[in-house]
Amino acid sequence: MKLYSTLTRKGQTTVPKEVRDLLRLSPRQKLAFVVEEGQVRIEPATGSIRDLLASIGSPAAKTKPGMSISQMRKVYKAKRLRAWRTKQG
Repeated sequence: MKLYSTLTRKGQTTVPKEVRDLLRLSPRQKLAFVVEEGQVRIEPATGSIRDLLASIGSPAAKTKPGMSISQMRKVYKAKRLRAWRTKQG
């Protein structure tokens, strides 16, 4: 099977639906481009749960391994407070 996609001026392209279905890709999922011997292979990127949380903009991505729930809450509250202060000007 050979499928085509067009590259935009910004370097973006759409992954054909058949490929998305085959790889079970979902919106905003990261992809890995594996280059070997002049060939490029696209596959779903694998990473840590922290990478996954960062990809969806979760504040939990800013936490450190081994942090307690209480410490994670403090990080989240501090981030919300900074955002609120920024809006207040």
